[in-house]
Order: sequence, then C-alpha cells, then structure tokens
Amino acid sequence: MPFTDAQIEHYKTRGYVAGPRVLSDGQIEELKARIEDILHGRVPFPRHLMGETVEQSRAKGQLPSVKVVNIFRRDPLFATLIDNKAISALAHQLIAGPVRMWEDQMIYKPPHDEETALAWHQDYTFWDHVGPADLGTCWIALDDATVDNGCMHVIPGSHLWPMRYDREDAVVDDPHWLLRQDGIPVGADLTPVPCEVPVGHCHFHHCQTFHGSYGNSTSNPRRSYVMHLMPGHTRRLGDNWNERMGNVETVGVGEVLRGRSIRSWWCHASQAHFRALMRRSVNFARLVAHHPRKASSVNTPQSQDCRESRARLHFRGSATPVRRILIGLCLPIPPPVLPRVRICRWFN
Repeated sequence: MPFTDAQIEHYKTRGYVAGPRVLSDGQIEELKARIEDILHGRVPFPRHLMGETVEQSRAKGQLPSVKVVNIFRRDPLFATLIDNKAISALAHQLIAGPVRMWEDQMIYKPPHDEETALAWHQDYTFWDHVGPADLGTCWIALDDATVDNGCMHVIPGSHLWPMRYDREDAVVDDPHWLLRQDGIPVGADLTPVPCEVPVGHCHFHHCQTFHGSYGNSTSNPRRSYVMHLMPGHTRRLGDNWNERMGNVETVGVGEVLRGRSIRSWWCHASQAHFRALMRRSVNFARLVAHHPRKASSVNTPQSQDCRESRARLHFRGSATPVRRILIGLCLPIPPPVLPRVRICRWFN
C-alpha cells in the first residue's frame, strides 16, 4: 500500500512517517536465522563489521550500539531486500530517485539490557562526507518494536532546525547532549514521540531528524533491519572517515555517487503521486521528443540518469525509440498503469 498524500506531507513537515508491512513472516524468520548465523560465526562475515561500534572502530564520534553493518554488500539474503517492491515504491515516494542504498545495518537489543539505549542523534552527523542532506532511512522491525523493548523515539520537526555542530563535537556518552545545542529554536517542543512498529512493518525518518531509543526491559530480543537510502543527486563532499562505512573515494569530490542502472516494473500507486511525477517529467519529456539535441545538454542528475537508461526502457505497447524516456524520478512513463521502481545498488 503506497503512502497517502497526508503521509508524504507528514514526512516532509515532521521528519518521519510510519509505513505498512513490507516483509512476510517467512522472510522475517529467514532474516532472523541469518542474523543468528552471522553473530555466532556459522557463516563468514568480517569481524570489524560486527559487534559494539565503538569497540570495533577507531573512528571518533560514533554512537555506542550493537550492530552488524554493510550486510547487503556481503550477504546474498540481505542483498535481496534491495529488490523488495514495497520498500522501493515507498522510498521513491519520499526520496528523489533513483534511490540508492547508502548503507544498511542490523541493530540488536538483547533481552533485559537497559544499557542498549541509543543517544539522541542525527544520522547526517555521521554522513556529512556526502550530500546534500536529503538522505532517509527505512527502519524495519524484525520483532515488534515497543516502548518496553526500546523502540525509536523522535523529536517531530527537528529535521528543519539549523544545527551548528560537527561530528567530532558530539559527546557520545551523554544521551541528551544534542538537545542542548545551538540551532534548536527557542521554545521548541522537545517532547519525544515513541514510534512503535509492528513486526514486518517499516518506518521512515529523515537524515536530520532527532531520534534515539531506550534499553530493552523485556525478556525477548528486539531486532531491526535498517536501510539508509540516498537520493539520486547525492554527491561526494569529503573523504572516508570510518572503515565500517562504504568507500566514497571511488568518485571525485563533487561527483554523484552512482550505482548500477535501475530496473523497473509496474504496479498501482496513488493517483496524486503519479500526477506529481508526470508534472515533473513533462518539460524534459518534451525536450527529448521534440528537441533531442537540446535535451542532451540538460545537465541534472535526473536528466543524466534519464539519458543513461533511455535506450533500455520503453513505453509499454510502443516500440518507438524516440519515445524511450524516463521521468524525473527515474520511472518509465507507462500509460495506463502506474509505476513502481527498484532501489539501486551503489557499488564501491
């Protein structure tokens, strides 16, 4: 089920939104079994990408938490989630395409462990070597995420605040450090909002939304799979700083972080969302159809991806080459059905 216009607006103005179910019971059991295999060494996995983050990396400015990171680059089961049609369609409603995977992680909260709290933070603090700050996260519950077992809490609207601090300024052992920094508007409401997520469902938040979580006081573990996603116009701004993250130095500073060309398929989406996509596409579509030379000089991330993929995509029911175009979010124009797209891999 796609997001409604009201939900999309909630994400834009509040910085987060609850999503529908995206994983079946069978998929969840498979992922849980693979997590156990990874944690217990039954399948090979790099040790520096597992465990408590501060212990496993020398990089300054990290939050303590128990994670397995960059799983999709090394495990074929987790890699299949890039092809999840529901996640892809939802992501492209909130994030400018072609959406690419920045990194992923599994977060594990053991039972009866109050120490697995995660301090208030903004994700982009740790990603500021790419930009602009338009990235987003799809957080998927592999167990019911509740207040008692340490679900995420957010500060609504905080993604719009002009914060002024650097990663290395953060005091990571003070869970409330962020809430005392310059940039928070005078009188801003800092009341945390719990985001409980049923098993198999997703939750999206913006990369600058204040969020954190408390410990697990229940007798069961709380596991989640997290997909950090970047829009198609994301560029390298700096150098690698953490060996547990993806390598951005495969492209030059200022260049777009690109991956394999996107594949497309078809499904139903909201009529309002499709109309918005059509409005964004119409000018470039006219250029391609009537002024191809002029269109070739248009230099935006969307038009570049459009030109790269034009030869591989076509109107359903039409084989006319001149009509092989993509719209602004890297979706083919498919009268009369509506589009669904795939999250791109970003190889490094």
